[in-house]
Amino acid sequence: MSLDFAEQVVAEAGSPAVRLLRLLRLDMLELCSAPVDICEVEVLAEQQARRVRRVLGDTAALHGHIGALISDGIARGEFIECDPEFAALNICAAEEGVQRRYRNSAAHAPGGTSPFRHQDYSREHVATELATIVVRGLLRDPRRCPG
Repeated sequence: MSLDFAEQVVAEAGSPAVRLLRLLRLDMLELCSAPVDICEVEVLAEQQARRVRRVLGDTAALHGHIGALISDGIARGEFIECDPEFAALNICAAEEGVQRRYRNSAAHAPGGTSPFRHQDYSREHVATELATIVVRGLLRDPRRCPG
């Protein structure tokens, strides 16, 4: 994901929920479109820290941006009280899990090889729906989830 976009979203005025939704949707869309599994890249980065250290720096920056938006939402009374660091950590983990599920979705689609089957969803659907679910879970009033 473009960290420039993330920095721009964090710096914008307006609803933290809307900004977080935009950031998460783009990040999940890009994760589902990535030619490699980000979890595997992170393992390699940790093993070869000198060569691939930037990957972990980008992950840390994204985590920080998500945490900043959550902190802003709490301060404005838009989000529930929670630990922004913990919430950001687990939102990033959920995104990585979604990427893994999306990358392996052919095996789980109708007619696939896995006994666990589900509908085949587009990456746009995955990104939009999961970003909405995550943001709705942080809102004091989930009925006000931005669309």
